[in-house]
Order: sequence, then C-alpha cells, then structure tokens
Amino acid sequence: MSLKNNLQCVLLDLYGTLLDVRVNQDSPEFWTRLSNQLAIRRAFISPSSLESLFASILKEELQKGSDGFVMHSVFQRFLSSTGVDLSVDEFAHIFREFSVEELRLRSYTPKLLSLLRNSGCSIGIVSNTEATLTRYDLSKYPILYSVDTLLLSSEIGFKKPDSEIFEIALAQLNADPEFTVFIGDNLTDDVQGASDAGLRSIFLTEKPAKLPPELSVRGTVLPSFPSLEAITSALRTFGLNTRD
Repeated sequence: MSLKNNLQCVLLDLYGTLLDVRVNQDSPEFWTRLSNQLAIRRAFISPSSLESLFASILKEELQKGSDGFVMHSVFQRFLSSTGVDLSVDEFAHIFREFSVEELRLRSYTPKLLSLLRNSGCSIGIVSNTEATLTRYDLSKYPILYSVDTLLLSSEIGFKKPDSEIFEIALAQLNADPEFTVFIGDNLTDDVQGASDAGLRSIFLTEKPAKLPPELSVRGTVLPSFPSLEAITSALRTFGLNTRD
C-alpha cells in the first residue's frame, strides 16, 4: 500500500489526543459537595453514605455489564435510591462538574481541526468513554462538535479496539479505510484497533516509540510527538494535502 495516497478522512481519539482531563471522585470534598447539592433537593444523606451507596451500585453494575457501559444505569439506580428528582443527564453533569480537577483542550487542537477542515478531509472523533460524563466535557469545548461525526463507545455499543466502532465511523462518513488515518495515544485501542480495521494510524507519544513487530511490518503506523507540527508532518506523509 502506498503511503502517498490522498486522504479522505481523519479519525481522532478524544482523551489524551484532543482533550486532557483529570478527575477525582474519591476525595471527601467531592462527596461533601455532592451531599450539599442533594440536600438542596431535600435528599439529606451524609457524604460517607453517598459514597458507600455509589460504590455498592457501581460494583453490582460492573458485575452485570462491561466497564465503559454502566454509568447510565449506575446513575439511574443512584437517583432512584436517593429519591432525587433529577434526570440522569442532569445528575451526570453535576457529578462530572464536581469531580473534574482539570479539563483543557490540547494547545494544538483548534489549529489541527481547522487544518483538517481546510484540507477537505472528513473528520470524526471515536472515543472509549461513558457518554453521560463526556457530554459535560464536550459542552465546555463546542469546537469538538464541529467534526462530521462523534462516536462515544457507550452510545454505540462497541469500543476500541473492536473493529466495529471504526467501521461504523467509516460508514457514517462514507470513507474508505485505505484512505483514512486514525490519530490516538493508545497502542492497543487506537493503533492496533485501527490497523485491524484496515486504517493507517498516527501514534502520539512523547517518548521514542518501538512499535510491535506486527505493526512495524505493515508499515502503516507512524509515531509522532503530540504537537501540531509533528502531527501535520505525519499526516502529510500519509498524503494530506493542505490548502495553504
């Protein structure tokens, strides 16, 4: 396969690629804030009791379902148990807001998305994430909704490295895998998953990367430092035509 084919489509991971987030839902301060918020809605439950209830429900849901696909059910049961009159989405917004310690776009994200848009490529985001929480993060950065398709694993029913989620993205964008590149920071979920689905990929890493033999042999993966210049250079190697 020639590396000089023009690109039709670029798919991107979300966390660690376009957006960075750090959360802490284990601190006493988090559960105190949540307890105070529920008290406003006449649900008077101590922080420690809330934490225990949440942990118990989460454990039970993980025994029934898969990690990455349970938070909607967890929040639903949590609200029912506490008698709080909020929708799952409303509560998830509060839960995420209180637990986020840092949330920021990567410095190159706006320019990268603009460059891809101006190149004529279709753009998609494919993320392994609990959508009920991620929708809060996305609401803080509307530019992330400017892509042509946005696939969150818990809404789709598949997660990377399952080829199905890549194939759904390609179908939605009417893109050929041979003319599509995936950009991500996880060797298994992003790079191996994309490769198994027939895509080329750019592996974002701040350290020199030694690719697994099966990926090196295919010659369709490029390591790249996570900067606009490095990513753009890798994309051009794969055939990106920028309209300067």
